[in-house]
Amino acid sequence: MATKGRVLITGIEGFTGSHLAKHMTNQGYMVFGMSLYGAPGEDNIFQVNISDMQSVKKVLWEIKPDFIIHLAGISFVPDLNVSRMYEVNVGGTLNILNACVELRLSPLKVVIASSATVYGEQSASVLDEDMCPAPNSNYACSKLSMEMMARNYFSELEILIVRPFNYTGPGQASHFLIPKLVEHYVQKKSEIKLGNIDVFREFNDVRYICQLYQLALQSEFKSTHVNFCTGYVYSINEIIEILSKVTNFKVTVKINRDLIRAHDIKSLSGSTRKLNRTLGKPAIDYSIESTLVSMIED
Repeated sequence: MATKGRVLITGIEGFTGSHLAKHMTNQGYMVFGMSLYGAPGEDNIFQVNISDMQSVKKVLWEIKPDFIIHLAGISFVPDLNVSRMYEVNVGGTLNILNACVELRLSPLKVVIASSATVYGEQSASVLDEDMCPAPNSNYACSKLSMEMMARNYFSELEILIVRPFNYTGPGQASHFLIPKLVEHYVQKKSEIKLGNIDVFREFNDVRYICQLYQLALQSEFKSTHVNFCTGYVYSINEIIEILSKVTNFKVTVKINRDLIRAHDIKSLSGSTRKLNRTLGKPAIDYSIESTLVSMIED
């Protein structure tokens, strides 16, 4: 059976990667993956540390992908090994791009996942791609460093850098806010400690994000960056109300002042102007309620 092409997903074992692999397979692509831990019994998933250039080159030469979606990276460093974050997020990306160039591979598109955290603290509530980044964490700085490094390859590879805003869905780790909330309702815990529940943020569906990655592969758009967002915002309080409704259960919220940021912006979202103009809109959008229900039922 003919396929739409061979797509390599780095970080395929992660939250986004696992959803994206399923989506791209369902859309007719032949999916391959790089995973730090491997996947026994899965011939199309290769155990690779992207910090190891020779391992990266070996797998790329074997797969010869038509498309690359680079998701692999470190976002959480419990042991405070910050240098490791830069080694993987910047150095690992550099290895992938260098390997493509050295092997003379010419993927139709290389989509690199950055993050909306590169914007940092801005005076505006809607963040667009023309703003000057002001990252205020090592994770955000590593992503912006990666973006700047990748620009050196714009003349050699068909690269698109994407900046996803918050998204969630089944399988996301419970140290993230929305899965933490869902867990409390599913397990019928009596109370939860939270910070400011009246700030408004994007909480998009991972299935929507998967559609955007597919559109990015199909698009001729390249050599720039674009937000992955919806522009829709919800307060934590609204999320709690929806969870109470769909589970018919109430959790008592205790406000922990230590979790409240002094200068939290009331509402923060991404501009979809460039996204809609260049990639178009996904076929299916998801309501926040449908996202929460899918997590409860998982």
